Amino acid sequence: AHFAVKDIVVEGRAQTSRQAIFAALGIDGGAPILGFDPRAAEARLMQLPWVASATVERRLPDGIVVHLIERVPLARWQHDNQTVVIDADGQPLPQASLARFADLPLVVGSGAPEASAGLLQALKDYPAITKMMTAAVRVSGRRWDFHMEPGVVVRMPAGDLLEGLERLATLIAKQGILSHAVTVIDLRLPDRMIFEPSAAAVAAAKATAKAGKANKGPARP
Repeated sequence: AHFAVKDIVVEGRAQTSRQAIFAALGIDGGAPILGFDPRAAEARLMQLPWVASATVERRLPDGIVVHLIERVPLARWQHDNQTVVIDADGQPLPQASLARFADLPLVVGSGAPEASAGLLQALKDYPAITKMMTAAVRVSGRRWDFHMEPGVVVRMPAGDLLEGLERLATLIAKQGILSHAVTVIDLRLPDRMIFEPSAAAVAAAKATAKAGKANKGPARP
């Protein structure tokens, strides 16, 4: 009785259910602690979908302590008409509910998971950009297109992402560029920026030009 399991302490649990942990441990209160194999329990815990690493300690006379490090949800990844949650290593977490993690950033396309951690780390210093971004689309495995509210696509450079972020942040802060009548902001070239106006802006410009010609009236002989 002196060496029967009395206390089981679990540290680091956030996503993994208690039931799954105790099932993986394979021991209940009152069972003989000397017959418990911590290494075998660790191996079983590592099979749980949320667990990145696990350490199990047997503390005589009657305690077991479990230390967990769980995988961290990083973003939602959309690819081939499917969306899954990915972790900080870019690995899918298929058991993660999309509804529960709906506030995570959305990354799209082949190669996006592997590059997401670096992108999101860089974006931490640019809250004005993340606030307006609806998705980041990986292009050709080399660069990103940012889809921004209200319907603006920003083509980021393949080389210096931080330089592109700085330029975009300046455009937002000093020129309010996202409120202008543009649909595309191209920042891929370091020495220039290219803006594509919206269809409504083009139509309005044509209408203004046509009205200006009409106001001039017929040419005099």
